Amino acid sequence: AKVTPLMLACQYNRIQNALILLRKGASYTAKNRENGNNAFQIACENGHLELVKAFMKEVQVDVNLPGRDRMTALSLAALHGHYEVVEYLVENGAKVTKKDKFKRTPLLNAIRGGFSKIVAYLLSKGSEYDFGDSSKNSPVHYACAYGWKEILELLLKAGANPTVENDWRVTPMEIAFLKNHFNIVKYLLDNALCDVNTKFNLDMRLLHYSFMKITPNSLEEMKYFLIEKNADVNVQNFYGESVIHLLAKFNFEQYQRDNRTFEFNRSNLLKKEI
Repeated sequence: AKVTPLMLACQYNRIQNALILLRKGASYTAKNRENGNNAFQIACENGHLELVKAFMKEVQVDVNLPGRDRMTALSLAALHGHYEVVEYLVENGAKVTKKDKFKRTPLLNAIRGGFSKIVAYLLSKGSEYDFGDSSKNSPVHYACAYGWKEILELLLKAGANPTVENDWRVTPMEIAFLKNHFNIVKYLLDNALCDVNTKFNLDMRLLHYSFMKITPNSLEEMKYFLIEKNADVNVQNFYGESVIHLLAKFNFEQYQRDNRTFEFNRSNLLKKEI
């Protein structure tokens, strides 16, 4: 089916219409050809709690059926921040460890949306805090990539590993730095969860990254790494370059031109984005 009347009733929260259709034999398992979700999943994705409850009282729903990208109703509700729907689904048999096409759990999808209350709830219900996706990006990778400090704290409190690498050997701290979430980097270093001299891809360190593209922001970063964290200026990257070599390439006139309207996004240094 492309779009059935039951799907429309669930999308627009028409409870009575949905119940009439179900009693007349409308199939809730029929999938929308455009997005792959069935009517029940559409109700969960849109956060229609009372409709979800009425739906489950009327028919025997398999809450763990896969929909779009093999996402379950729980993952859809978690991704869109519908806490009460998430809670109700878990209480009625939804599996918190069920993975989608990209091996993302409901926890990872909640982190994508930045919903800390849902993250805390799912962790309390047994969600695996170190389960990675198809590229081995862990929940901590996701929190650092999106800059969600509160969620990062929840994950670390639960016991998550802050130094785990993904398939490209990128750590959470490196991805936070490359995505310009310096507050995350500072949190990890200030709490002794990571080492300022950690070796990344091509033997790069945080200090190397700061010296590669000198900007007003990176000057503050350099001061923090050198003065507060005593970063080693002598370490070399894969090409045999220390930060002194990188500093020797510095062009002040180019720096002035570049920073008249300063905007620099390090994310292009990543091989693959989350």
